[in-house]
Amino acid sequence: MLGAVVLFSTTAGGQTLFARPDTAPDYASYRNIEECVVTIMRVTDAEERQGQTIWWDTVGAAQRKALGAGEIDGVGRRKARPTQARPDAAIQAGRACLARFNADTVTVKSDGYASYIFVMLLMAHRDDDARRFAERFLDSMRARSAKDYKDQLQMILEKYLEARPIRYAEAKQYHAKIMAAVAGDSLYRTIRADRELSIAAERMGDTAYADELAWHAIRTSDAMPVEERLRSYDSKLWMGWLTVKLEKFTQQEGFDSLAISTLAYNLWRQNTVMRRVFGGELATATDARVQPIKVPDLIGERYYTSTTGPSSGPSHQTLESYTKHGALPPGTLPVKGRINFITSWPSFCHAEGMMRPSESARNLQISGTSCAREYNRLRMYKELYPDLEIIVLSDTYGTVGQLGPLEPADEADTLAKLFLGRHRVPAHLVVDHTPFFRVEAPDGRRIDLPGPQMELMGHPRTVWNDHGGIRWLLDKEGYVVAWGVEGGGVGSGDYWDHFYTILKNRPSK
Repeated sequence: MLGAVVLFSTTAGGQTLFARPDTAPDYASYRNIEECVVTIMRVTDAEERQGQTIWWDTVGAAQRKALGAGEIDGVGRRKARPTQARPDAAIQAGRACLARFNADTVTVKSDGYASYIFVMLLMAHRDDDARRFAERFLDSMRARSAKDYKDQLQMILEKYLEARPIRYAEAKQYHAKIMAAVAGDSLYRTIRADRELSIAAERMGDTAYADELAWHAIRTSDAMPVEERLRSYDSKLWMGWLTVKLEKFTQQEGFDSLAISTLAYNLWRQNTVMRRVFGGELATATDARVQPIKVPDLIGERYYTSTTGPSSGPSHQTLESYTKHGALPPGTLPVKGRINFITSWPSFCHAEGMMRPSESARNLQISGTSCAREYNRLRMYKELYPDLEIIVLSDTYGTVGQLGPLEPADEADTLAKLFLGRHRVPAHLVVDHTPFFRVEAPDGRRIDLPGPQMELMGHPRTVWNDHGGIRWLLDKEGYVVAWGVEGGGVGSGDYWDHFYTILKNRPSK
């Protein structure tokens, strides 16, 4: 294919010619399977990018529903459906690359390498080869030890579920093999396999089977002594999942309790859900674990309110689509008698790039592209729930994007232009000055300290979100009702529609 793109600039500039290669790579000449995997991924990305006409993480709630946007990946693209195959060009490229690869004679260097080979064969749609390779590999594991055999059964199950398209029938077969292999042996492995297949079944729309697997996992956990449940290396993962499933299965009890009070809701969650999963004595109304936490009046040196409407679609708003108030007046936020949603954003949202070194190391997996989803999530919240008061807490770090150094007042104004203007986030923005010190010369690095706002909040039983900040839903009395509300929470789904409606209609005290 031969083509060219000419970029024209002003008369003071110039002109750049980009000529695309006129020949396709000779995939059959590739010698390493790693090259073949990268080839399949690269061609998949190139083919699917051609048809992308919209960044899905900027689409509003109504439009997303109409277009069936579903889940969004980390770069603003709609995630592939479980049944969606890779583009034919990617499959053909993979097959050409692997034409000389013999799955029946290949030497397996390690267990991890075997997993890599299996994944590669599925990516190239060489499913028969993948099945034969899996059985040959499992035979060798069975001869080595029972533990290794069970470990690799789990690996095959997971890879079938991660494949594109998902190999659902094959995964169910391997789930049955795992159940037979671990019967009376490992409750951990049983729950792990149930969890993986249940999540996949739900994505496939097989909700009855997904719930059946979840109940089996719950009953398996019930049979496990409480002190043993945390011994599994992934206990927090599957216990968190069981918590979510039990909340779903008993949600009508939760709704009934929420309609009474936030305390009643906390008691339901502690006694019906948490106690069953994590063990422990029954909670009482005087238990600190269930006492509603009231968020104190917020403070902030600089306060802005958005004047952007609730629509999350294309906007003609200018960068000045907000009102500047100065310092936050005492008693202003959270808004009394209204449902409030409070979130805080770390510094990489300021830079729309990487986070500052002073922020938690466990957030390094998050990139600035996540902030775009945060902006759109709040726009959708306002579109779906116009009465919701959205509050964004932020701090000053001396720079915004490529701008800096900035004085705190200038930085706060710039953040208002970025968040409320450029990204049209329909929120109250509270910006606080971040105290810091600098390491002695010649180092000179800035070390940030907790700001007054966070000190005031005191992190009471805080569930920090993936961005290193808080995400709280407050009832009309200012008590925290939900912790760590995610995109599947207030912003979408029948569950949270009921949740919000109950809070809205519940009489204020």
